Amino acid sequence: SRDENESKNSLEQEVESSKLFLSQMKSQKNSRTGRWSSEEVAFVDNLVFSFDQGYLPLPHGVKLNEFLGDMLLCKSSRLTKKMRNAKLSTRSYTLQNILNGTPNEVCLSLSALQENFLQSISSEPMHLEIRFNMTKLWRTHFSNLCIQVGYELLNA
Repeated sequence: SRDENESKNSLEQEVESSKLFLSQMKSQKNSRTGRWSSEEVAFVDNLVFSFDQGYLPLPHGVKLNEFLGDMLLCKSSRLTKKMRNAKLSTRSYTLQNILNGTPNEVCLSLSALQENFLQSISSEPMHLEIRFNMTKLWRTHFSNLCIQVGYELLNA
């Protein structure tokens, strides 16, 4: 069991280093500013709903303001200006409904809203940067979730 403890500690260090990477990544990029499009508002509303319901493939403990800022490539001040009473920095993710799975309609809706938001970005470089960033974030969060729950095939 010493090997199990060492393996668990190594996995926890991987999760922490990827969380650090994600937070540093946001500060290195040009942050988005300005008005919110209706597509962005709809996407964020659905993300917040899914976050609160525990439907997203995120590891336990992710803060809502960090998650949204990373996804939208914007500073937390842009989020708090738009969502004044949302208490973004105090809300942490808790995975729910793991046995029942996420309802299919929630997944389809979130996917469609994300695509609508991406298509609404008129600047091609920004569109591509955000699409790439979102894909990387979803993969990183999902990998961290797998590590956190001890998904056995990670060691295969």
